[in-house]
Amino acid sequence: MILKFSFDDNHALNMKVADLLEKYGFRATFFINIIPLKNHVGMKPEQIKFLHSQGHEVAAHTYSHTPLPGTCDSKVRFELNAGKDALEELIGSKVDGFSYPKGQFTKKVKRKTVTAGYQYARAVGEGNLNPDRDPFAIIPTVQIYNSPLRRYLRIKRNILEGTKFSWTGDWKKSCMNYIKNNKGTVHIWGHSWEIEKQGRWDEFEDLLKWIKDNSGIHNERRV
Repeated sequence: MILKFSFDDNHALNMKVADLLEKYGFRATFFINIIPLKNHVGMKPEQIKFLHSQGHEVAAHTYSHTPLPGTCDSKVRFELNAGKDALEELIGSKVDGFSYPKGQFTKKVKRKTVTAGYQYARAVGEGNLNPDRDPFAIIPTVQIYNSPLRRYLRIKRNILEGTKFSWTGDWKKSCMNYIKNNKGTVHIWGHSWEIEKQGRWDEFEDLLKWIKDNSGIHNERRV
């Protein structure tokens, strides 16, 4: 089974995520917008460089976290290219990955993402055990977040697609069930600031420890 982690947004708490991943020997992709969201404490340039030096993938999340559908073409090109260029200059390495702000994209946005030189793009969502089916519309498996609406949408998707072993609204239990009962790819994603907001650091570490104690799981840093 292949296990992947990814985290969105330019937030200083990404370093806490990285520390926990390091503790248990995992790597992840961090999708970073250059301009932090309002009220977010952004990462320092040396922190972003440190993530890259530790073997995590540093990927783009636009320049200013602007949702791309409905945005004028010149602005879309700027967001795609300037975010990528700034990260490449900072880490001294090619940036291949991209995450759509708020998971929003259209066919036109996908084409522009390809033109900008990205190799793949991740959206948002849950319940997907075949995340690589479309490399420019990657839908992950479980989000580190609990809410009644997302619980409903998760269960609805599982009913429609016949996905097994996911009948729980609790993100951690759902994630463990996916890992235990499927042989494909499980892609866990989230936001460090949401983990803090919902007080789920202990749950996140418990999951990492549980995964570490189970054999047969291959962690890939790249989405």
